Amino acid sequence: MTEFWPFQPDSNPMAASLNSTPKYVASRTLGGPLGWKGAELLDGELVGAVTGLKNAAGGGDVVVLGSGTVVRQLMEADLVDELRLFVHPLVLGSGKRLFGELPAPRPLRLIRSAATSKGAVALTYAVEGPTRA
Repeated sequence: MTEFWPFQPDSNPMAASLNSTPKYVASRTLGGPLGWKGAELLDGELVGAVTGLKNAAGGGDVVVLGSGTVVRQLMEADLVDELRLFVHPLVLGSGKRLFGELPAPRPLRLIRSAATSKGAVALTYAVEGPTRA
């Protein structure tokens, strides 16, 4: 992301949003500085760092872009309130399970859905509490 988005013009709505928003990077291998305005490495372990961000945000959103590993860890810690999933009209026939093995099922409640002109579907779900088996 740091090799593409910082160099896109603000006329691109995604670039304008990403480049003007604080960004927190979860990494076990990167060191700072990250070279993207407003980007900083999370300090310490993921769950503790995100809990601190959520508490400091005063009810604001903490968004994860494109990391199933991070989402799985946050789901296990009950730190995910909402999922936005995009289903694209392409069947690959193989791949990773999106959420891996969670210790308990997580009921989801559909909040919104929308289809694009290319056939993709955007789904927004509220994450309910874990169901104990």
